Amino acid sequence: MPEPADSTSMDTSPTSELVSSPASTGGAGNVFEQAVGAYLLSQLLVGATPPVLIDCSVVEISFQNEYRGWNTDDFLLIGQSTTGTKRKLAGQVKRSFTVSSVDAEFKDAILDFWNDFRNPAVFSVEYDRFAFVVQLGSNTLLRHFGGLLDCARASSDMDDFERRLSTPGLLSSTAIRYCDEIVTILLQIISLDSYSPGESGMDDDQPFSKLRESRIC
Repeated sequence: MPEPADSTSMDTSPTSELVSSPASTGGAGNVFEQAVGAYLLSQLLVGATPPVLIDCSVVEISFQNEYRGWNTDDFLLIGQSTTGTKRKLAGQVKRSFTVSSVDAEFKDAILDFWNDFRNPAVFSVEYDRFAFVVQLGSNTLLRHFGGLLDCARASSDMDDFERRLSTPGLLSSTAIRYCDEIVTILLQIISLDSYSPGESGMDDDQPFSKLRESRIC
């Protein structure tokens, strides 16, 4: 009489192990960065008006610009105005984005922005700008972080900005928290326990000015 087959060898039930998503294994972040690069190159091809630098036409695009002295190195767009002034838009390309002082990727991006912002050899506060280009930009990100940046640009100076932040209802609590997260990161960068104007190379208006020169797309 034949022996019964080993039930374990005939187990065809589906595995319960988790598999990696195609986005994580297929290089979705690299694909998005390439798509952004293609868009920027198309603007260069036709001499288009770029995002943010709306008084310019694109005259130069470059990528991975660390060798040129930039920390914000995903892309560098150079535009030229009708008066001949050249302006730069330096950008970081992110598939997703979390505004938090404990998020390593966000901290690194702010550190790169900060170092370039304080380097007059590559960045002009008067003419140049920074940008985050985000693929999965949530409503919370665009609404609240974008609102914080809009508030900084609308403020005449640091005192006006602080007045707007402290006015109940003018900005959302989320936008104010985002500002606190950025200040926390900057304080960690300069190794201070509390913010004091003029110490360790941080002038009173520098965090405010950095926000004014930043955009999210």
